[in-house]
Amino acid sequence: MELSDESKEIGRWEARLEELEGEKEDLKAPSFNELALNKQLVIAVGDNGLIRVSADKGKQWKSHSLETRNDFNSVAISEDGNVVIAVGEDGMIQGSIDTGVTWEARTINTRDDFNAVALGENGNVAVAIGDNGLI
Repeated sequence: MELSDESKEIGRWEARLEELEGEKEDLKAPSFNELALNKQLVIAVGDNGLIRVSADKGKQWKSHSLETRNDFNSVAISEDGNVVIAVGEDGMIQGSIDTGVTWEARTINTRDDFNAVALGENGNVAVAIGDNGLI
């Protein structure tokens, strides 16, 4: 999907199929579950630790496949794009402080799933919610 600068009130969208390799034992590609965007950065997260990052409004994408079988459920980007947080199954949290170029696991003492995450304007406050009243 490409986001266009040539927009009216709603904008112009262009859909395209991104080729992704599926798991060797599963011939279909993983699914995307959520995306977040700001003026330049677009990040999509999905099944089996899938993270796709575009720094040019969706024209080109870079894959980050993490060593996990857990799914990401939500992603948030700070207004300036420097801080990115992705959350998912079994309390999984991944963070980036360089616009999604590199990712680091964050740990929390839970096995409950996170379902949504939000970031403050400059990325210094993050709140995630999940199963069984997890905040």
